[in-house]
Amino acid sequence: MGFTTIQTSFNDVEANLVKSRLELAGFNPHLKDENATMLTATPNTTGGIKIQVPDEEAEAAATYLKNEAEENAASEDS
Repeated sequence: MGFTTIQTSFNDVEANLVKSRLELAGFNPHLKDENATMLTATPNTTGGIKIQVPDEEAEAAATYLKNEAEENAASEDS
């Protein structure tokens, strides 16, 4: 099974929040390079933390995150 990166974060807290939201929505995410960013304390130099899902979930998970972001933006505007 392969994995696709659907988002990159330069903050471990943010990456874990996104991972949790995806899990609650029924996806199977994992974080790549999370340990490398913690060890170096400079996530920018390691390319950040990659939020990945199995290839077959990539399109749906990316759409889910996009729709969630749009809903949050719309509720902030009202």
